[in-house]
Amino acid sequence: VSITQKVKDYLRKLKASDEVKILRSTLIPDDLFYHGFSTRTGGLSSIPGMKSLNVLYTTAKRDPLVLIEENRRRLASKAGFDVETLYIAKAVHGNTVYEIGTDPPDGGYDGVISNKSNVTCAAPGADCVIILFADPIQHVFAAIHSGWKGTVAKIPSVTVRSMHGKFGSKLEDIVVVMGPSICKNCFEFGKDDIQQFEDINPQCVLHKGLDGNPTIDLKLAIRTLLEEEGVLPEHIDDTTTCPCTVENPNQLYSYRRDGRPFGNQIGFIGLRSN
Repeated sequence: VSITQKVKDYLRKLKASDEVKILRSTLIPDDLFYHGFSTRTGGLSSIPGMKSLNVLYTTAKRDPLVLIEENRRRLASKAGFDVETLYIAKAVHGNTVYEIGTDPPDGGYDGVISNKSNVTCAAPGADCVIILFADPIQHVFAAIHSGWKGTVAKIPSVTVRSMHGKFGSKLEDIVVVMGPSICKNCFEFGKDDIQQFEDINPQCVLHKGLDGNPTIDLKLAIRTLLEEEGVLPEHIDDTTTCPCTVENPNQLYSYRRDGRPFGNQIGFIGLRSN
């Protein structure tokens, strides 16, 4: 048995200080899809900003890959999917959506999409909005990372168009669920850059008087884009699975709150094989 395998076996036996907790929406039909948003409890990471269930590895964060792999295994075990099927978007703050099974796009991608039952689409976040898409008729599903740059670049719209154009989804069949993200009270934004959000929907920009910077309602911007594409308003869940990342330090990771290094939660979705 290799040393790596011995380490993995040892980590598997370690008890976490808390349970793995997953947020789910009733909008995505559970008989067809498994889905959820991870939180920060139930894992083994110990570095303060990444403590417990960090599930995203980067070389800059010093959280060992073997720990993150064990965190992912625990999440998958709790959620009921095979961790080997996990495809996580790269979070490069663009609007590219990768169809699993095709050649990965150059320069990374912020979304993953599929209609196959042997893959799990996932996207990370640590303030940016994680969004899950599902079409129960055509069995298409996607996960995207939509921060302010991705939202302005209209990655939610790109995803809907991909479902409709490539996979034959009817717009009225698509359901969309937003995950944990920074709320409209916490997301301060530079005055010089707010026009991009004014153009989407003036109500996205909340002015705090002469002195304070405005704040941005990122979820409203995303809802506006989705409804413009033809997604039904009642098919968008932007309330039940999206507590504010900044305001919930014991439950969620936040770059704005903790700075670097910071952990990531993910949203995930897959098609059940039965």
